[in-house]
Amino acid sequence: NRIITEERSVQVSVDGQVPEGWELGAISLDMPEMEISGGSSLVALVDHLEAKLTVEEGVTSYSAMLAITPVDEEGIALEQEWVSVQASLLATKTVELEVRYEGEEGEDLVVSAQAPETIIIKGEPSVLEEIDSIQTQPVDLSAVTENGTRQLELVLPRGTELSSRQKAPQISFQVDQVTEKTFTVN
Repeated sequence: NRIITEERSVQVSVDGQVPEGWELGAISLDMPEMEISGGSSLVALVDHLEAKLTVEEGVTSYSAMLAITPVDEEGIALEQEWVSVQASLLATKTVELEVRYEGEEGEDLVVSAQAPETIIIKGEPSVLEEIDSIQTQPVDLSAVTENGTRQLELVLPRGTELSSRQKAPQISFQVDQVTEKTFTVN
C-alpha cells in the first residue's frame, strides 16, 4: 500500500442550534481544499475534510481557526491540521414578491401566469428592516407561446440574498388560444 497525496474539499459543519429567524450566511475558508497523505487505500476512502463551527447564542459573526478531520477515516496524515474560517449569521425575512411584466400577449392568445406571492430572503437585520418586497426582472409576455414554467430572476437589493430555505421562485404559464367565430342569425 503505497503512500500518496491528494486534495480533498473542506466542508464546514455547524454544531449548536442556529436561533429561529436566522441562518448561516456565506462561509469563507482560507483553504477550501487541502492535501491529505496516507496509504492509497485509506486516502481513497476519504470523501472530504470537515471543520466544525460551534454556533453560540447571541453571537452573529465568527472568525476562528478550526480543527479539521477526515470524514469517517483514521490514519490519514494531514498536511495542515487547522483551517481559518469566517462566517456570520444572517436574519431571514418573508417579503412580497412583485412579478413585473413587459410585452404583449401574442395575437389570439390569453396568458395566465402563476408565481409565488412571497419569498424568504436573508441579510443583516438593518438591511432587511428597510425591505418589504422584492421585484423580478421583467417577464416578457410576447415570448410566452405555450404552457410551461420558467425561473424568475430576482432584483435583490445589495446586502441580501435568497434564503437557503427558499427554492428559486418560478412562474408557470397557462396559454389558451382564443378563437373567434361569426354567426349569422336570421
